[in-house]
Amino acid sequence: MRRRLATVCACLLASTALGACGATGDAADGRDVSHAPAQRITPTPIERALATMRHVYDYEVNGARVHSDLRFIGADRIFLEDLARHEYGRAQARAHYLMVANPIRHITRIALYLRGRQLVNAVWNANGSFVAAPQREPLRFAGQRLGTLALCVQDIVGDIKLAKAFTGAYAVVRGSSGQMRTSLPAAADVPLPMHGTVTIAGVSYAVGALHLRGWGGEAITFWLLLPS
Repeated sequence: MRRRLATVCACLLASTALGACGATGDAADGRDVSHAPAQRITPTPIERALATMRHVYDYEVNGARVHSDLRFIGADRIFLEDLARHEYGRAQARAHYLMVANPIRHITRIALYLRGRQLVNAVWNANGSFVAAPQREPLRFAGQRLGTLALCVQDIVGDIKLAKAFTGAYAVVRGSSGQMRTSLPAAADVPLPMHGTVTIAGVSYAVGALHLRGWGGEAITFWLLLPS
């Protein structure tokens, strides 16, 4: 987990640096404002937390690690040979082995789709049914089309842990499939606003939410709750 946090932290620092490099725009009346003091709107703590979590999630879905892992699985000859022979049970077992034998890669779920059917579905653990959106690539072997490989490197429980580590916020995450995960059990049945405040068990929290997409395009609402 420590290595994982360090990797995401480096990505966030780079994104923050890039975001600070924007130039000021021209004034509407044509005056040169290049040397005028910048008008800055200070984001609130919950807005900063939401922006950080957006970067974290984007990195999990689109970062270099997931593409590296996709190439790693897609190049495994045993996996490819099993798929070419239509031995999907063996291919799924191989995919699961590659996950557990290479924990440093932090692969959470591997699937293969062919003509709309899911033929392989290997998950790291019980959290594998509620995970971040995958990256995909077509697979071919010996001139044969095998299908589309889908892979993700984070489950929602992991993202909730990252939210706490990077922002100090608790999280409640709900998917359109009906699944829910939270780091604040007392908030599980509390109606939460998209933006505002809420009091839970006598504690006041600033609340904000992100609309995200998970595996299979599942709509996810990711609430962050910062103690006031």
